[in-house]
Amino acid sequence: MPVPEAVARLLAQATERDPRKRFGSLEAMIDALEQLPSHCVASIDQLGSCIRSFAPQILPECDNSAIWPLDAERVRAFRRHGRL
Repeated sequence: MPVPEAVARLLAQATERDPRKRFGSLEAMIDALEQLPSHCVASIDQLGSCIRSFAPQILPECDNSAIWPLDAERVRAFRRHGRL
């Protein structure tokens, strides 16, 4: 599956060799991610489902209670408190 052009541009900027050409801050990168067309990104529920399916293989020692539930409300709460 090809990478959408908008995603490719964002990744190219994020991985520039010259730090001055990268995003100036995490907030700037988050803003750019939030501006991507909806067909380019997964929903919070899709992301949570993906993480739940792969986390045991990637982080077998991980305590699931530390990262679940990953849902839209939890993400909004983290963002309100500056933790995401």
